[in-house]
Formats: sequence, C-alpha cells, structure tokens
Amino acid sequence: MPHDPPIAARILRAFERAASEPDPIFPFCEGFALIHRHYGAGVLTPEMRREITDALWQAEIALRPELPALFTEDRLRKGVEAFYVLACAWAEPIGAPMRESAEVELTRLSVRIVANDLDSICASIELMRGSATRPPVPMAAQPSASTLLN
Repeated sequence: MPHDPPIAARILRAFERAASEPDPIFPFCEGFALIHRHYGAGVLTPEMRREITDALWQAEIALRPELPALFTEDRLRKGVEAFYVLACAWAEPIGAPMRESAEVELTRLSVRIVANDLDSICASIELMRGSATRPPVPMAAQPSASTLLN
C-alpha cells in the first residue's frame, strides 16, 4: 500500500492555512517552496494529490485579493497551473515517463519562478511591517509592487 511522503502533509497544511488565515500569502508561499524543493521524494497517493490540489485552488481564491492584479492574472495563474501538473506527475510511479519528462522539468521551473516571486513579495511585506526589533522601512525606501513584478 503506497504511503505519502511526509512532506506532502506539510504542503497540504500550508495551503489549508493559506485558505483560512487572514494573511494568506505567507503559507501560500511556503506551499510553493516546499513542492519545488521536495518534488519527487516518494510518490503521492491519488487521494493526497487531490487534497493538495483542492487546497491549492481554495488558497488561490483567498490570495487573489491580496496581490496586484497583473501578478494574479498572469504569473500566479500560470504558477498554479504548473503546480497542478507537478502534483499530478508526483502521483505517478517512480520511473514513469510523465514523472521525469522534459515538460515536468519546465513545469518545475515555472513553480520555482513563482515561488521566488512570492518570496520577494513576502519579504517586501515584512519590510513594510517592520518587526519588534526593527521599525518599518520608510515608504520612500520600499519597493513598489511593479518593481517586484519586473
């Protein structure tokens, strides 16, 4: 009986948090980074693949209002589609052609690009908010959303 790799549960939890928390971008970013780094570790069961992708769609809906429209209509949409393809390939048996195809490697690159973009947006948000040990960065020194997307 196949078992899901432990990382699959972390990816699922990240997207479930993104769909339910008031600040969805941080767990959404975590889910993208996890699949990029751990794709291919074991095999996802079809049930886990379905749970992860269902949570991904819900998280995307929650995240859309938080991001610039240009990013959500282009980059995020393509990234979510690439994530779905990668999750489907991960549910294939090790050695299956779909799992190791050139298309999957290009898809993985798309997921990596979106994960990096999301990470940059998260870093910008952290700069704007500041922390207990560091005050927020003055508005003039903050990157604009258009700068982050180019």
